[in-house]
Amino acid sequence: MADLAEEYDDYRSGMMTKQIYLDRKKAMDRRLADARETLAEHEAALNLRVLTDTEIKNRVHLISDIFKVAGDLDTLDFAQRRKLIELLGVTGVIGLKDGRPYAEIIWCGEPQENMWLDTDESNERGPVPEESRTS
Repeated sequence: MADLAEEYDDYRSGMMTKQIYLDRKKAMDRRLADARETLAEHEAALNLRVLTDTEIKNRVHLISDIFKVAGDLDTLDFAQRRKLIELLGVTGVIGLKDGRPYAEIIWCGEPQENMWLDTDESNERGPVPEESRTS
């Protein structure tokens, strides 16, 4: 934008014609619009939170290591399962969605599983909308 201010000063002082100023302003406006579009694309990609190859590999290795150490997870007692959950950094959120209680499991900062708490049909997958969450 400093460039445009300098261009305008040159125009005002008579060092360039109005048409040259308008042509240069149009080019700068186009660059600004392109930059805004690129920013919007990057923000949209960030909001999707797509995992990188490295993040996927790290999670696969972590899960493989867990199975090597823990073996069959069904054989772990409550204390062992709790310790494993703490080591993995798994957390949960309990809230209301559409007036119904739910539990959401979060791992690596991302929702992994949603479950209704008021029915036996408890597997509704996918993230709970932000506007539905309660503290």
